Amino acid sequence: MSAGIGTPLRQAHWTRDESIDLLDHTSATLLTAQAGQFGDRLALIGNDHRGENQRLTYHQILEKARAIAAALLEHTRPGEHVALLVANVIEWPLIEYAAAMTGRVLVALNPQAGIDELRYTLANSEATMLLFTTSYRDRDLGAVIEAILPDCPLVRAAHSLDTVARWATESHDPAFEWPSVDPHTAAMLQYTSGTTGKQKGVLLAHRSMVNVARITLLTAGVEPGSVILSPFPQFHTAGCVTSTLGALAVGGTLVIVDRWNPTEVLATVEREGVSTILLVPAMLHGLLQTAKAGDIAPQTIPTILVGAASVPSSMIEKARELFGGTVLNVYGQTELSAPLTATRRDDSARGITTTVGRPLPQVECRIADPVTGHTQEVDVPGEICARGYQQMLGYFRDPEATARTVDLDGWLHTGDLGSMDERGMITLTGRLKELIIRGGENISPNEVSDCLSGHPAVAQVVVVGIPDQRLGEIVAGVVVCNAATDHHALREDLERHCATHLAEYKVPQRWYFTDTLPTTASGKVRALEVRQMISDGTLRCETAAEASLADRHPPSHRR
Repeated sequence: MSAGIGTPLRQAHWTRDESIDLLDHTSATLLTAQAGQFGDRLALIGNDHRGENQRLTYHQILEKARAIAAALLEHTRPGEHVALLVANVIEWPLIEYAAAMTGRVLVALNPQAGIDELRYTLANSEATMLLFTTSYRDRDLGAVIEAILPDCPLVRAAHSLDTVARWATESHDPAFEWPSVDPHTAAMLQYTSGTTGKQKGVLLAHRSMVNVARITLLTAGVEPGSVILSPFPQFHTAGCVTSTLGALAVGGTLVIVDRWNPTEVLATVEREGVSTILLVPAMLHGLLQTAKAGDIAPQTIPTILVGAASVPSSMIEKARELFGGTVLNVYGQTELSAPLTATRRDDSARGITTTVGRPLPQVECRIADPVTGHTQEVDVPGEICARGYQQMLGYFRDPEATARTVDLDGWLHTGDLGSMDERGMITLTGRLKELIIRGGENISPNEVSDCLSGHPAVAQVVVVGIPDQRLGEIVAGVVVCNAATDHHALREDLERHCATHLAEYKVPQRWYFTDTLPTTASGKVRALEVRQMISDGTLRCETAAEASLADRHPPSHRR
């Protein structure tokens, strides 16, 4: 038994809890095993790329994934990267399993990303094949792809989901001997925002993804065979790892939601008998508001997992009261294959509502002094660090960034601040990183400010996150103008400028105009001081901006 479990901690260091064994599986070998045991059990519910609802058993998923895998073997080489630019449709997990069968690395791209961001991530990923949907919501992705492919010379082939759907129906040799894929090798490349604004590709291993998803759901007490609903985008680890592979690991049924709508989600919960749902706080807020408004009768949801941003204790209490189940708080990050900590069903009410729980089994965690690196005493804030099976293989083609994140002793530095009490419960207190987390989506302030700096009317700009009850944080732009100008007209022009170059959820929702910005002796803007000026009212918001963009650009989980 771990010292952290049975003995009160004196230092903020949680040693590895081995109460749940690790599996040496890829998602493909786990799918094969589960199909052998639960072949006729319903495994996946969701719309395909044509908008038609599909209900697939474990056996059907395995057969379709194998057919797609046969095509990947024909068109790609071992170890190559296959990029996926697809919305929340059932083809996503089918391609995920197919890539794992062949040893190809799946590159998860965001269909909501701006054209510059997509051009960069596709080129940076070194993908040789792109699988895509031709449209996303009202966006012509086919035109976007046509515009960016000339700048991605390594992409030898681009196929729409119509082609993938055809592959899935083609026959393949049932006696074919699939390549042996080492579970410790790379399975997926996920892109995450960095403090410099340049996105970094995070390489995740098969074994890490399978086990963190499985352990998260087992720790949450999710019953075998449960019906699990996920509105998370599949290109996030919360979607393609925690939700998809978690449901697979417990032999459950995954319900994929292609568009976030609280009323429709509550109706789906009732219709499909959903017992577990994964959300970000903004989504939970939407469900609470919808249920309270009486648009649809509240359903009992035995397990609600909430993460990706700080969850107000009042929201947890209201959800528990309204939906009659257990609400568990989860914390993690992409570099750790997603969840690192979670509250448990037997935690105290205070623990569940004020902390993000204890580290999950099989991972080591400590709170380090940000200056010295030494382990802090209990209840003393510091940087949250983790070490174990679930951490990334590294940043793709970026050894310097990897070395800055993972130290010589193997500790991955999250950049998040927190404290650990004598029970191992972690309370988040802030971030060393300057990332803005809007509705669970990481946004680099530098990326937004670089975009705004390109506008001719902007002399100086700083972008910060400010608190928001529904989304956790929203993006605020603080601008010094080159000359006297109509702030209202400029605000609208800046919004249009950002919308041209950035994903819509990155466009500032609050605008402030000032003559000067506080800076250090070296000329760097003091972002913390700017946030304080917003908080205490020293900076006045451009009033027209209060017509909340949050309503026009809802949280992308969502998307």
